[in-house]
Amino acid sequence: MTKAHFHAKISMLLLVCRIGQRSGATRAAYKVWWGEWCITHHSFFTQILPLSPENKSDKPRGLGQRPKSRRLNFHLVFDFFLYNCFVCRHWHNNNVKEKKFMELHRVSDGTKSGFVLLDQHMKLVQPVNEYLNYQALRGRAMNTLRAYARDLKIYFEFLEQRSLHYDQIDVILIREYVEYLRSPDESVIFLNVESKRSPVTINRMISTVHGFYCYQTAMNGTNNPLITKEVNSPNSVFRGMLYHTRKNNYTKQSIFKIKESDYRIHLFTVAEIQAMLTALPTARDKLIFKFLIQSGARISEALALIIEDIPVPDFSNEISVLHHVKSKGRYRDIYIPTSLLAELDAYIMEHRLSVNTAHSYVFTTQHPHQQNKPISYRGLYEVFKRAGKKAGIDFKFHDTRHTFVTRLVESGMDFSVVRILAGHKHITTTQKYVTLSTGYIAESLAKYWTSSMMMGGGQSE
Repeated sequence: MTKAHFHAKISMLLLVCRIGQRSGATRAAYKVWWGEWCITHHSFFTQILPLSPENKSDKPRGLGQRPKSRRLNFHLVFDFFLYNCFVCRHWHNNNVKEKKFMELHRVSDGTKSGFVLLDQHMKLVQPVNEYLNYQALRGRAMNTLRAYARDLKIYFEFLEQRSLHYDQIDVILIREYVEYLRSPDESVIFLNVESKRSPVTINRMISTVHGFYCYQTAMNGTNNPLITKEVNSPNSVFRGMLYHTRKNNYTKQSIFKIKESDYRIHLFTVAEIQAMLTALPTARDKLIFKFLIQSGARISEALALIIEDIPVPDFSNEISVLHHVKSKGRYRDIYIPTSLLAELDAYIMEHRLSVNTAHSYVFTTQHPHQQNKPISYRGLYEVFKRAGKKAGIDFKFHDTRHTFVTRLVESGMDFSVVRILAGHKHITTTQKYVTLSTGYIAESLAKYWTSSMMMGGGQSE
Protein backbone atom coordinates (compact mmCIF):
# COMPACT_ATOMS: atom_id res chain seq x y z
CA MET A 1 0.00 0.00 0.00
CA THR A 2 1.54 3.28 -1.06
CA LYS A 3 1.81 6.30 1.16
CA ALA A 4 -0.74 8.07 -1.07
CA HIS A 5 -3.23 5.25 -0.54
CA PHE A 6 -2.60 5.37 3.19
CA HIS A 7 -3.25 9.12 3.36
CA ALA A 8 -6.38 8.64 1.26
CA LYS A 9 -7.68 6.19 3.84
CA ILE A 10 -6.82 8.59 6.65
CA SER A 11 -8.78 11.31 4.83
CA MET A 12 -11.76 8.97 4.59
CA LEU A 13 -11.61 8.37 8.32
CA LEU A 14 -11.44 12.09 9.03
CA LEU A 15 -14.48 12.59 6.81
CA VAL A 16 -16.37 9.96 8.82
CA CYS A 17 -15.38 11.71 12.03
CA ARG A 18 -16.59 15.03 10.63
CA ILE A 19 -19.90 13.49 9.57
CA GLY A 20 -20.14 12.00 13.03
CA GLN A 21 -19.79 15.52 14.48
CA ARG A 22 -16.55 14.69 16.23
CA SER A 23 -14.39 17.54 17.50
CA GLY A 24 -11.14 18.56 15.83
CA ALA A 25 -9.11 17.13 18.71
CA THR A 26 -10.90 13.79 18.40
CA ARG A 27 -10.27 13.67 14.65
CA ALA A 28 -6.58 14.36 15.21
CA ALA A 29 -6.41 11.65 17.87
CA TYR A 30 -8.11 9.17 15.53
CA LYS A 31 -5.62 10.02 12.80
CA VAL A 32 -2.60 9.35 15.03
CA TRP A 33 -4.15 6.23 16.55
CA TRP A 34 -5.03 4.62 13.21
CA GLY A 35 -1.59 5.34 11.74
CA GLU A 36 0.18 3.82 14.75
CA TRP A 37 -2.21 0.85 14.82
CA CYS A 38 -1.60 -0.01 11.16
CA ILE A 39 2.15 0.02 11.67
CA THR A 40 2.45 -1.74 15.04
CA HIS A 41 -0.22 -4.39 14.43
CA HIS A 42 1.18 -5.88 11.27
CA SER A 43 0.61 -9.31 12.83
CA PHE A 44 -3.14 -8.66 12.61
CA PHE A 45 -3.00 -8.80 8.84
CA THR A 46 -0.69 -11.83 8.75
CA GLN A 47 -3.03 -13.75 11.06
CA ILE A 48 -6.48 -13.03 9.63
CA LEU A 49 -5.65 -12.35 5.98
CA PRO A 50 -4.38 -15.04 3.60
CA LEU A 51 -0.83 -14.65 2.39
CA SER A 52 -0.32 -14.22 -1.33
CA PRO A 53 0.83 -17.28 -3.27
CA GLU A 54 3.85 -15.34 -4.51
CA ASN A 55 5.04 -14.48 -1.02
CA LYS A 56 4.57 -17.02 1.77
CA SER A 57 7.02 -15.34 4.09
CA ASP A 58 5.81 -14.24 7.51
CA LYS A 59 8.60 -11.72 7.74
CA PRO A 60 7.22 -8.39 8.97
CA ARG A 61 7.18 -5.78 6.24
CA GLY A 62 6.67 -2.06 6.24
CA LEU A 63 3.25 -0.56 5.69
CA GLY A 64 4.10 0.37 2.12
CA GLN A 65 5.79 -2.99 1.31
CA ARG A 66 2.95 -5.47 1.75
CA PRO A 67 2.23 -7.89 -1.13
CA LYS A 68 -0.17 -6.55 -3.77
CA SER A 69 -2.56 -9.47 -3.25
CA ARG A 70 -3.05 -8.33 0.32
CA ARG A 71 -3.78 -4.72 -0.65
CA LEU A 72 -7.42 -5.36 -1.48
CA ASN A 73 -7.89 -7.23 1.78
CA PHE A 74 -6.38 -4.32 3.65
CA HIS A 75 -8.84 -2.01 1.94
CA LEU A 76 -11.69 -4.31 2.93
CA VAL A 77 -10.58 -4.29 6.57
CA PHE A 78 -10.37 -0.53 6.55
CA ASP A 79 -13.79 -0.18 4.91
CA PHE A 80 -15.14 -2.61 7.50
CA PHE A 81 -13.75 -0.28 10.17
CA LEU A 82 -15.46 2.71 8.52
CA TYR A 83 -18.69 0.76 8.27
CA ASN A 84 -18.54 0.04 11.99
CA CYS A 85 -18.03 3.75 12.65
CA PHE A 86 -21.38 4.42 10.96
CA VAL A 87 -23.06 1.44 12.66
CA CYS A 88 -21.84 2.52 16.10
CA ARG A 89 -23.01 6.07 15.50
CA HIS A 90 -26.41 4.81 14.33
CA TRP A 91 -26.69 2.63 17.45
CA HIS A 92 -25.63 5.57 19.60
CA ASN A 93 -28.31 7.79 18.10
CA ASN A 94 -31.06 5.19 18.55
CA ASN A 95 -30.12 3.83 21.96
CA VAL A 96 -28.27 6.55 23.85
CA LYS A 97 -29.81 9.79 22.67
CA GLU A 98 -33.44 9.90 23.62
CA LYS A 99 -34.05 13.31 22.11
CA LYS A 100 -34.75 13.59 18.41
CA PHE A 101 -34.41 17.08 17.12
CA MET A 102 -36.03 18.83 14.22
CA GLU A 103 -33.99 20.00 11.27
CA LEU A 104 -33.86 23.45 9.70
CA HIS A 105 -32.73 23.60 6.09
CA ARG A 106 -31.87 26.44 3.73
CA VAL A 107 -33.36 25.82 0.28
CA SER A 108 -32.84 27.74 -2.94
CA ASP A 109 -36.29 27.25 -4.43
CA GLY A 110 -39.74 25.92 -3.59
CA THR A 111 -40.31 28.39 -0.76
CA LYS A 112 -40.48 32.18 -0.50
CA SER A 113 -38.56 32.43 2.76
CA GLY A 114 -35.68 30.17 1.74
CA PHE A 115 -36.04 28.04 4.90
CA VAL A 116 -37.97 24.87 5.72
CA LEU A 117 -38.43 23.20 9.11
CA LEU A 118 -38.68 19.39 9.21
CA ASP A 119 -39.83 17.33 12.18
CA GLN A 120 -38.13 14.16 13.46
CA HIS A 121 -39.91 12.14 10.74
CA MET A 122 -38.61 14.50 8.03
CA LYS A 123 -42.07 15.95 7.42
CA LEU A 124 -42.68 19.65 6.84
CA VAL A 125 -43.79 21.65 9.87
CA GLN A 126 -46.38 23.48 7.83
CA PRO A 127 -47.48 26.21 10.34
CA VAL A 128 -43.88 27.40 10.70
CA ASN A 129 -43.17 27.31 6.98
CA GLU A 130 -46.33 29.28 6.22
CA TYR A 131 -45.38 31.91 8.80
CA LEU A 132 -41.86 32.24 7.36
CA ASN A 133 -43.29 32.67 3.86
CA TYR A 134 -45.63 35.36 5.20
CA GLN A 135 -42.70 37.24 6.73
CA ALA A 136 -40.76 36.90 3.47
CA LEU A 137 -43.68 38.51 1.59
CA ARG A 138 -43.48 41.39 4.07
CA GLY A 139 -39.91 42.00 2.90
CA ARG A 140 -38.03 40.75 5.95
CA ALA A 141 -34.27 40.48 5.56
CA MET A 142 -32.65 37.07 5.18
CA ASN A 143 -30.96 37.31 8.59
CA THR A 144 -34.33 38.16 10.18
CA LEU A 145 -35.97 35.16 8.52
CA ARG A 146 -33.11 32.95 9.71
CA ALA A 147 -33.58 34.19 13.29
CA TYR A 148 -37.35 33.54 13.10
CA ALA A 149 -36.73 30.04 11.75
CA ARG A 150 -34.23 29.15 14.49
CA ASP A 151 -36.42 30.52 17.26
CA LEU A 152 -39.47 28.59 16.06
CA LYS A 153 -37.39 25.44 15.64
CA ILE A 154 -36.45 25.57 19.33
CA TYR A 155 -40.07 26.27 20.31
CA PHE A 156 -41.47 23.36 18.30
CA GLU A 157 -38.77 21.05 19.71
CA PHE A 158 -40.02 22.07 23.15
CA LEU A 159 -43.57 21.11 22.09
CA GLU A 160 -42.38 17.87 20.50
CA GLN A 161 -40.66 16.73 23.68
CA ARG A 162 -43.95 17.15 25.54
CA SER A 163 -46.09 15.67 22.75
CA LEU A 164 -48.05 18.92 22.44
CA HIS A 165 -49.58 20.67 19.46
CA TYR A 166 -49.00 24.37 19.05
CA ASP A 167 -52.71 25.17 19.48
CA GLN A 168 -52.84 23.37 22.84
CA ILE A 169 -50.61 25.85 24.67
CA ASP A 170 -51.71 27.98 27.62
CA VAL A 171 -50.05 30.61 29.81
CA ILE A 172 -48.56 28.00 32.18
CA LEU A 173 -46.81 26.20 29.33
CA ILE A 174 -45.41 29.48 28.01
CA ARG A 175 -43.96 30.08 31.47
CA GLU A 176 -42.39 26.62 31.32
CA TYR A 177 -40.96 27.48 27.92
CA VAL A 178 -39.28 30.58 29.33
CA GLU A 179 -37.68 28.43 32.05
CA TYR A 180 -36.72 25.91 29.36
CA LEU A 181 -34.85 28.67 27.54
CA ARG A 182 -33.08 29.79 30.70
CA SER A 183 -32.00 26.41 32.08
CA PRO A 184 -28.67 24.92 30.94
CA ASP A 185 -30.16 21.41 31.11
CA GLU A 186 -33.89 20.84 31.43
CA SER A 187 -33.34 17.41 33.05
CA VAL A 188 -31.62 18.99 36.08
CA ILE A 189 -33.02 21.58 38.48
CA PHE A 190 -30.53 24.38 39.17
CA LEU A 191 -30.51 27.01 41.88
CA ASN A 192 -28.69 30.32 41.44
CA VAL A 193 -27.24 29.36 38.08
CA GLU A 194 -26.48 31.64 35.17
CA SER A 195 -29.03 31.46 32.38
CA LYS A 196 -28.13 29.48 29.28
CA ARG A 197 -29.21 32.43 27.13
CA SER A 198 -29.06 36.15 27.78
CA PRO A 199 -32.25 38.04 28.66
CA VAL A 200 -32.10 39.87 25.33
CA THR A 201 -32.03 36.57 23.43
CA ILE A 202 -34.90 35.10 25.45
CA ASN A 203 -37.05 38.20 24.94
CA ARG A 204 -36.38 38.06 21.22
CA MET A 205 -37.37 34.39 21.06
CA ILE A 206 -40.57 35.07 23.03
CA SER A 207 -41.32 37.93 20.65
CA THR A 208 -40.93 35.54 17.70
CA VAL A 209 -43.38 33.09 19.26
CA HIS A 210 -45.79 35.96 19.97
CA GLY A 211 -45.64 37.03 16.32
CA PHE A 212 -46.25 33.45 15.22
CA TYR A 213 -49.40 33.20 17.37
CA CYS A 214 -50.62 36.61 16.19
CA TYR A 215 -50.44 35.27 12.62
CA GLN A 216 -52.22 32.05 13.59
CA THR A 217 -54.92 34.02 15.40
CA ALA A 218 -55.55 36.17 12.34
CA MET A 219 -55.52 33.28 9.86
CA ASN A 220 -56.98 30.36 11.81
CA GLY A 221 -58.52 31.84 14.96
CA THR A 222 -55.98 30.11 17.22
CA ASN A 223 -55.88 31.35 20.81
CA ASN A 224 -52.77 33.44 21.58
CA PRO A 225 -51.34 32.25 24.94
CA LEU A 226 -48.89 35.15 25.25
CA ILE A 227 -50.70 37.71 27.39
CA THR A 228 -49.64 41.34 27.13
CA LYS A 229 -50.04 44.26 29.50
CA GLU A 230 -50.09 48.01 29.01
CA VAL A 231 -46.96 49.89 30.07
CA ASN A 232 -45.83 53.48 29.68
CA SER A 233 -44.25 54.23 26.33
CA PRO A 234 -40.56 55.17 26.55
CA ASN A 235 -40.04 58.91 26.67
CA SER A 236 -38.49 60.59 23.66
CA VAL A 237 -37.57 64.17 22.85
CA PHE A 238 -38.71 63.52 19.28
CA ARG A 239 -42.49 63.32 19.06
CA GLY A 240 -44.87 63.39 16.15
CA MET A 241 -46.88 66.48 15.27
CA LEU A 242 -50.14 64.81 16.41
CA TYR A 243 -48.61 63.26 19.54
CA HIS A 244 -50.91 65.31 21.81
CA THR A 245 -54.01 63.80 20.18
CA ARG A 246 -53.30 60.32 21.51
CA LYS A 247 -55.75 59.02 24.12
CA ASN A 248 -52.99 57.60 26.28
CA ASN A 249 -49.26 57.09 26.34
CA TYR A 250 -49.28 53.33 26.83
CA THR A 251 -47.90 50.47 24.79
CA LYS A 252 -48.34 46.70 25.06
CA GLN A 253 -45.65 44.45 26.48
CA SER A 254 -45.54 40.71 27.12
CA ILE A 255 -45.94 39.68 30.76
CA PHE A 256 -43.07 37.21 30.19
CA LYS A 257 -40.54 39.91 29.31
CA ILE A 258 -37.31 39.42 31.27
CA LYS A 259 -35.40 42.36 32.68
CA GLU A 260 -32.46 43.17 30.45
CA SER A 261 -29.15 44.52 31.66
CA ASP A 262 -27.80 47.58 29.92
CA TYR A 263 -25.56 46.79 26.97
CA ARG A 264 -22.10 48.18 27.56
CA ILE A 265 -21.17 50.14 24.45
CA HIS A 266 -17.53 50.71 23.63
CA LEU A 267 -16.66 53.89 21.72
CA PHE A 268 -13.42 53.60 19.77
CA THR A 269 -10.75 56.21 20.37
CA VAL A 270 -8.25 57.27 17.73
CA ALA A 271 -5.54 55.21 19.42
CA GLU A 272 -7.76 52.11 19.51
CA ILE A 273 -8.62 52.51 15.83
CA GLN A 274 -4.91 52.52 15.00
CA ALA A 275 -4.33 49.54 17.27
CA MET A 276 -7.07 47.56 15.49
CA LEU A 277 -5.66 48.42 12.07
CA THR A 278 -2.25 47.21 13.23
CA ALA A 279 -3.63 43.98 14.70
CA LEU A 280 -5.80 43.00 11.71
CA PRO A 281 -3.83 40.53 9.57
CA THR A 282 -4.82 41.25 5.94
CA ALA A 283 -5.56 44.20 3.68
CA ARG A 284 -9.13 42.93 3.32
CA ASP A 285 -9.74 43.03 7.08
CA LYS A 286 -8.20 46.48 7.46
CA LEU A 287 -10.38 47.83 4.64
CA ILE A 288 -13.54 46.32 6.14
CA PHE A 289 -12.76 47.94 9.50
CA LYS A 290 -12.14 51.32 7.84
CA PHE A 291 -15.42 51.01 5.96
CA LEU A 292 -17.34 50.25 9.17
CA ILE A 293 -15.79 52.99 11.28
CA GLN A 294 -15.91 55.73 8.59
CA SER A 295 -19.39 55.04 7.21
CA GLY A 296 -21.30 53.65 10.21
CA ALA A 297 -22.46 50.78 8.01
CA ARG A 298 -23.78 47.52 9.43
CA ILE A 299 -21.52 44.50 9.04
CA SER A 300 -24.22 42.85 6.92
CA GLU A 301 -24.08 45.84 4.56
CA ALA A 302 -20.31 45.57 4.27
CA LEU A 303 -20.47 41.85 3.49
CA ALA A 304 -23.26 42.43 0.94
CA LEU A 305 -21.24 44.98 -1.06
CA ILE A 306 -20.84 43.98 -4.70
CA ILE A 307 -18.45 45.37 -7.27
CA GLU A 308 -21.30 47.13 -9.07
CA ASP A 309 -21.98 49.18 -5.89
CA ILE A 310 -18.56 50.85 -6.08
CA PRO A 311 -18.49 53.88 -8.44
CA VAL A 312 -15.41 55.43 -9.98
CA PRO A 313 -13.87 57.87 -7.47
CA ASP A 314 -14.51 61.55 -8.18
CA PHE A 315 -11.78 63.45 -6.36
CA SER A 316 -13.49 66.78 -6.99
CA ASN A 317 -15.84 65.88 -4.11
CA GLU A 318 -14.74 65.00 -0.59
CA ILE A 319 -17.77 62.77 -0.03
CA SER A 320 -18.95 59.93 -2.27
CA VAL A 321 -22.18 57.96 -2.22
CA LEU A 322 -22.74 54.23 -2.65
CA HIS A 323 -26.24 54.07 -4.06
CA HIS A 324 -28.81 51.34 -3.55
CA VAL A 325 -26.79 49.15 -1.14
CA LYS A 326 -28.64 46.12 0.24
CA SER A 327 -29.60 46.72 3.87
CA LYS A 328 -31.89 44.58 6.06
CA GLY A 329 -34.21 43.55 3.25
CA ARG A 330 -34.27 47.08 1.84
CA TYR A 331 -31.81 49.35 0.04
CA ARG A 332 -30.18 52.57 1.17
CA ASP A 333 -27.42 55.01 0.27
CA ILE A 334 -24.13 54.93 2.19
CA TYR A 335 -21.98 58.07 2.39
CA ILE A 336 -18.22 57.60 2.66
CA PRO A 337 -15.09 59.77 2.24
CA THR A 338 -13.79 59.77 -1.33
CA SER A 339 -10.40 58.64 0.00
CA LEU A 340 -12.06 55.48 1.33
CA LEU A 341 -13.81 54.96 -2.01
CA ALA A 342 -10.41 55.14 -3.70
CA GLU A 343 -9.12 52.41 -1.38
CA LEU A 344 -12.14 50.23 -2.22
CA ASP A 345 -11.55 50.79 -5.93
CA ALA A 346 -7.86 49.92 -5.61
CA TYR A 347 -8.70 46.77 -3.64
CA ILE A 348 -11.10 45.63 -6.36
CA MET A 349 -8.56 46.28 -9.11
CA GLU A 350 -5.79 44.44 -7.25
CA HIS A 351 -7.58 41.54 -5.57
CA ARG A 352 -10.97 40.94 -7.19
CA LEU A 353 -10.89 41.57 -10.93
CA SER A 354 -8.15 38.98 -11.41
CA VAL A 355 -10.29 36.28 -9.75
CA ASN A 356 -13.05 34.59 -11.74
CA THR A 357 -16.04 33.91 -9.44
CA ALA A 358 -19.73 33.22 -9.96
CA HIS A 359 -20.56 36.16 -7.66
CA SER A 360 -19.44 39.79 -7.54
CA TYR A 361 -19.06 40.35 -3.79
CA VAL A 362 -16.24 42.74 -2.96
CA PHE A 363 -15.01 40.84 0.09
CA THR A 364 -14.40 37.08 -0.17
CA THR A 365 -12.87 34.36 1.96
CA GLN A 366 -9.13 33.78 1.98
CA HIS A 367 -9.18 30.34 3.56
CA PRO A 368 -7.39 27.77 1.35
CA HIS A 369 -10.37 25.39 1.35
CA GLN A 370 -12.97 28.13 0.74
CA GLN A 371 -10.98 30.35 -1.59
CA ASN A 372 -12.89 33.36 -3.03
CA LYS A 373 -16.31 32.27 -1.75
CA PRO A 374 -18.66 34.84 -0.15
CA ILE A 375 -17.34 35.60 3.31
CA SER A 376 -19.47 34.58 6.30
CA TYR A 377 -20.21 36.70 9.34
CA ARG A 378 -18.94 34.02 11.71
CA GLY A 379 -15.61 33.60 9.97
CA LEU A 380 -14.97 37.35 9.89
CA TYR A 381 -16.09 37.76 13.51
CA GLU A 382 -13.43 35.30 14.69
CA VAL A 383 -10.75 37.26 12.82
CA PHE A 384 -11.81 40.58 14.32
CA LYS A 385 -12.23 39.06 17.79
CA ARG A 386 -8.63 37.82 17.77
CA ALA A 387 -7.39 41.19 16.51
CA GLY A 388 -9.37 42.96 19.23
CA LYS A 389 -7.77 40.73 21.84
CA LYS A 390 -4.31 41.70 20.58
CA ALA A 391 -5.31 45.36 20.71
CA GLY A 392 -6.79 44.99 24.20
CA ILE A 393 -10.38 45.64 23.03
CA ASP A 394 -13.50 43.55 23.54
CA PHE A 395 -14.49 43.94 19.90
CA LYS A 396 -18.08 43.97 18.68
CA PHE A 397 -19.03 44.92 15.14
CA HIS A 398 -21.92 47.11 16.23
CA ASP A 399 -19.65 49.26 18.40
CA THR A 400 -18.19 50.75 15.22
CA ARG A 401 -21.68 51.92 14.29
CA HIS A 402 -22.30 53.35 17.76
CA THR A 403 -18.96 55.19 17.53
CA PHE A 404 -19.82 56.69 14.15
CA VAL A 405 -23.27 57.95 15.20
CA THR A 406 -22.03 59.31 18.54
CA ARG A 407 -19.15 61.24 16.95
CA LEU A 408 -21.56 62.86 14.47
CA VAL A 409 -23.86 64.02 17.29
CA GLU A 410 -20.91 65.26 19.36
CA SER A 411 -19.78 67.34 16.38
CA GLY A 412 -23.10 69.20 16.49
CA MET A 413 -24.69 67.63 13.41
CA ASP A 414 -28.49 67.79 13.23
CA PHE A 415 -30.26 64.60 14.32
CA SER A 416 -32.25 64.47 11.08
CA VAL A 417 -29.02 64.29 9.07
CA VAL A 418 -27.54 61.70 11.43
CA ARG A 419 -30.64 59.54 10.97
CA ILE A 420 -30.14 59.52 7.19
CA LEU A 421 -26.44 58.73 7.46
CA ALA A 422 -27.16 55.87 9.89
CA GLY A 423 -29.90 54.45 7.67
CA HIS A 424 -32.55 54.56 10.39
CA LYS A 425 -36.22 54.70 9.57
CA HIS A 426 -37.16 56.52 12.79
CA ILE A 427 -35.22 59.23 14.55
CA THR A 428 -35.94 57.59 17.92
CA THR A 429 -33.74 54.68 16.83
CA THR A 430 -30.90 57.12 16.16
CA GLN A 431 -31.38 58.53 19.65
CA LYS A 432 -30.79 55.08 21.16
CA TYR A 433 -27.46 54.81 19.33
CA VAL A 434 -26.03 57.94 20.86
CA THR A 435 -23.76 57.23 23.82
CA LEU A 436 -21.96 60.44 24.65
CA SER A 437 -18.38 59.88 25.72
CA THR A 438 -17.16 60.90 29.16
CA GLY A 439 -14.70 63.36 27.63
CA TYR A 440 -17.40 65.10 25.62
CA ILE A 441 -19.68 65.37 28.67
CA ALA A 442 -16.84 66.80 30.78
CA GLU A 443 -15.90 69.29 28.06
CA SER A 444 -19.51 70.45 27.64
CA LEU A 445 -19.89 70.87 31.38
CA ALA A 446 -16.62 72.79 31.57
CA LYS A 447 -17.85 75.22 28.91
CA TYR A 448 -21.07 75.69 30.84
CA TRP A 449 -19.36 76.40 34.14
CA THR A 450 -16.93 78.78 32.45
CA SER A 451 -19.77 80.94 31.12
CA SER A 452 -22.10 80.50 34.09
CA MET A 453 -22.71 83.22 36.64
CA MET A 454 -22.80 80.49 39.31
CA MET A 455 -19.03 80.13 38.89
CA GLY A 456 -18.33 83.82 38.41
CA GLY A 457 -18.58 83.72 34.63
CA GLY A 458 -19.39 86.71 32.52
CA GLN A 459 -22.74 85.59 31.12
CA SER A 460 -26.03 85.39 32.93
CA GLU A 461 -28.32 82.38 32.62
